[in-house]
Amino acid sequence: EAAASSTTLMQWEFAFLATFGSLAARAGERATARTVLDRLAAGGLARLARSSSWLIGMVVIVETAAELGDRAVAAEARALLAPFAGRPVMPSLAVVCLGSVERSLGLAAQTLGEVDAAVAHYERALAADRRLGHRPMTAVAQADLAAALQHRGAPGDAERAADLLAHA
Repeated sequence: EAAASSTTLMQWEFAFLATFGSLAARAGERATARTVLDRLAAGGLARLARSSSWLIGMVVIVETAAELGDRAVAAEARALLAPFAGRPVMPSLAVVCLGSVERSLGLAAQTLGEVDAAVAHYERALAADRRLGHRPMTAVAQADLAAALQHRGAPGDAERAADLLAHA
């Protein structure tokens, strides 16, 4: 956390702290993740400064909200991310690509219990990641879509989910 809150970071930079919160949530440190997410969401996510790392910051906020089941933060982040749906997540000078924003929109929709919307977003994420030739994120999108299909349980979903997981 000290590195994420370093005094050498610009005051408006929040992506490092957001990433710390997401990692804490995935590591099972829910209280720490909750504290970080509450700090970031205080006053609304729209107040967070737009910068070259804004998009990645919002993406990891969605990851944390999903892990914690925070529907309010997921909904707010989803609304802010929606205009970027067709774009890849490439922080700073595009030194890394984390796939399509559609994946985060799917995760937010799934957190909100909107499984059909999540499936649609994951479908678009999968298509976008394939177009980018981004094999690792294609595999992640396949797994996310498979999980959403399994959760939805419509006719044909189980078979498609199994096929997606096999290819992922």
